[in-house]
Amino acid sequence: MKKQLNILSTIFIYVILFSASISAQTTNASPQCTNPAISSVFPATGPVGTVVTITGSGFQTGAGISSIKFGGVSAASFIVISDTSLKAVVPANANNGSISATTETCTGTGGNFTVTYSNCSISSSGGSEIYISELYDQKTGSGGMVELYNPTNNAIVLTGTYVLQRYGNISDNTPTPGYILNITGTIDPESTFLVAGSLPNPAICIAPPITMIIVLFQGLMTMIRLNC
Repeated sequence: MKKQLNILSTIFIYVILFSASISAQTTNASPQCTNPAISSVFPATGPVGTVVTITGSGFQTGAGISSIKFGGVSAASFIVISDTSLKAVVPANANNGSISATTETCTGTGGNFTVTYSNCSISSSGGSEIYISELYDQKTGSGGMVELYNPTNNAIVLTGTYVLQRYGNISDNTPTPGYILNITGTIDPESTFLVAGSLPNPAICIAPPITMIIVLFQGLMTMIRLNC
């Protein structure tokens, strides 16, 4: 009986040592890396080509970020600013959903981005109708602009035809009282027309050159014509 116990003890010790050896070999075979973390994205919506600022951590860990994807589609381009910040361009065919960042073999996901699309009628010649092409809101103060664009090959007369209305909330059924502007003037072919809340502070944003002031909008809005 004593001999049998010694044999079992020897086998038991050997199994433990053998298992420890396998565990050590398995651990050493797998490269170690840390998943990058994404805590926020800005803006959270926008069309293809939007530059998105992604905030998080681990963007410069190891070999650094090798891939950024919007809903599984690789970013058109990206640049790492620091270990906690990078900028990426929304690619064509991007999907709505989370953004992923990969460094070496580790991937982290976070935030959500929604791709927006224009409902303007655009033809092969560039379009047949003016549309709001850009909005700018100064970081501080009241400076801001609404840009209208004429994509056609012909001048478009605004007087008596076009009205610009401001709605306080997207759910409002009527525009904000006092913020209905009958636009006057003409937009030249492939040119822009700017509506400014007030001239932007040049210390924050340098305004485009003004060629003509047309009308005051409630004492707050100034219509500016810009050819570019």
